[in-house]
Amino acid sequence: MMIKEAEIIFKPKRPLSDEEFAKYLSLVRNIASFDPDNKYWKFNLIKALKNIKNDIELNEILIKLRKYVYLAEDNIVFIKNIFKKYKSQKTAIIDVDRRYNVIISTTMITDEALAKIDKYIFKLTENKYRLRSSFFVNKVIKILIDLGYNVLYDKEKINLLNKQLKCIISRYQGKISITTNYFDKFLLRELREVCTLIYYREKVILDENKNYLGTELIERRLPCLKVDFSKKSAYVPVGLFHRVIDFLNDLSIPYEVNIKEKQNINIPMKLNFKLYPHQEEAYRKWFQRKRGTIAIFTRGGKSFIALKAIYDLRKPSIIFVTTRELAATWRNYLIKYLGIREYDIGYLGEGIKKITQITISTYASGVKYIEDIKDKFEFVVFDEGHHLPADSFRKIALNIDALYRMVLTATPYRRDKNEVLIFSLCGGLVANIDYISLLKMRIVAPIEVFKTIYAVGPEEKLQKLLEVIEKHKDEQIIIFTQYLDTAEKLYLELLKKGYKVALITGEVSKYKRERFFNDFVKGLIKILVTTTVLDEGVTVPDAEVAIIYEGSGEERQMIQRIGRVLGYKPGKRAKIYEIVDISNPKEKVAYFRRRSVREYYRLDLVKKILKKLKEGNNQRVISDFY
Repeated sequence: MMIKEAEIIFKPKRPLSDEEFAKYLSLVRNIASFDPDNKYWKFNLIKALKNIKNDIELNEILIKLRKYVYLAEDNIVFIKNIFKKYKSQKTAIIDVDRRYNVIISTTMITDEALAKIDKYIFKLTENKYRLRSSFFVNKVIKILIDLGYNVLYDKEKINLLNKQLKCIISRYQGKISITTNYFDKFLLRELREVCTLIYYREKVILDENKNYLGTELIERRLPCLKVDFSKKSAYVPVGLFHRVIDFLNDLSIPYEVNIKEKQNINIPMKLNFKLYPHQEEAYRKWFQRKRGTIAIFTRGGKSFIALKAIYDLRKPSIIFVTTRELAATWRNYLIKYLGIREYDIGYLGEGIKKITQITISTYASGVKYIEDIKDKFEFVVFDEGHHLPADSFRKIALNIDALYRMVLTATPYRRDKNEVLIFSLCGGLVANIDYISLLKMRIVAPIEVFKTIYAVGPEEKLQKLLEVIEKHKDEQIIIFTQYLDTAEKLYLELLKKGYKVALITGEVSKYKRERFFNDFVKGLIKILVTTTVLDEGVTVPDAEVAIIYEGSGEERQMIQRIGRVLGYKPGKRAKIYEIVDISNPKEKVAYFRRRSVREYYRLDLVKKILKKLKEGNNQRVISDFY
């Protein structure tokens, strides 16, 4: 802070001899600064505190000065009082030399203060320190002020220093450029650490007989900062923009963002939906920085938040998805909910390469065509953040220069821990709405049964399936398999038993599939037997019972299949069954890999909620909001 001292002027009261003038200068320089315009010396508290040890020394200087200058008694009292005040308190004096080195002198240094600023300083003498980097000056000033120090400095010097330190943030050749008048090794060290990505690779562990035992995660580090000293610039991927800004803000380094956005799109759009309150809150938080990860559990409407962003931003946008089925779902959403014409929607996948201002791409095609798309979009949506392929995501997110980024995920944390990579390149978690939250809002149905049934051999497994079906014969059931031949066998077996059953595979025409769905809704069909074709990307009628007869070890598949029976309606209770043949090594491995999915549903809390519902405890429903 700047102390507004009374302007006490020192001017010789009579002509001085050379010897007297020399003595006068040696005294006045300790407590005053020379004003070249007015050609006199003015009292300077900062100099006095720096140069004079105690009250006695100050008093001696003032007595000697009175031989050469006129000093009113009230001025002497003022100088003594203000000196004593700041000398006896926690006071820090910040000085900047001609080379922009920053020196800190303190009247005292507490252990707490030393602990907090130690990483930014090194000691010169007792209570005198130098900053390791001038870039730390504003940070250290803030720390000392927060600790109750009186911080004194020359405002003009600090302003001049900040002009030298100021960073210009721009976008240059697909990278974020950080330009300043000079870099020093300490700043670069800190910046390199901030711009180093941490991610994990999963390594399979096998026993001596090549049996699967599990996996371990191996940490990898990827430095992303490149420096061109000739241009006084450092370059990082655009995905790290928010980390750079957070770094500068944390150190209170002055900066200016000078990034020209890509032009708005000229595709006509119409908003044909309204966000629910939980979606609106998530969108509001994301929009504050236009970056971030939105975690809303399955059936919570994550996609609509991205659609709202596409509509509001009106910037060239690309949506990355894991499968072609999800790509089809997104295409339908863009047409239905934003009124975008189908021919205005681009697609990268299935051998198709069509790039427009609104494009959908599979992750695999995004990697393949990264050179064609890296500078075309300003807004990027990464769907399925909890299961997106880490290597593909890293390659795309590091190279695409989109300023605005959104990750949609069912759960913020991944089995491979690569949420750290997502947060680093797209922004941290801005919303985390789990299954229990959706359940309390009655957006999803409660899970009444989540049971794993073990069988030994295929015959017992089929028998267990028939027992579950018989138990729920009056409810709508979906049976999920992994393989076509299994689905066909089950379908024929159930037909023989007289069940109203339909078989839906990838070979079933869209028309026939829709007919089966309509009959399922009407109750004319009670059981759907399907393969992976209904895992995602297809709108499926709601059911009460999901039976996982076969499955991969992927959590995503399990979550999507469970989601098929979680549609809310009053009084509904969802039932999920897994039937596992423990004599089949592949089935055992798949089961162990996906069993952590149970944790996402927090079944202990679901039981408590169901109990309250049975007791007549009403909860807010989504319709209450409108």
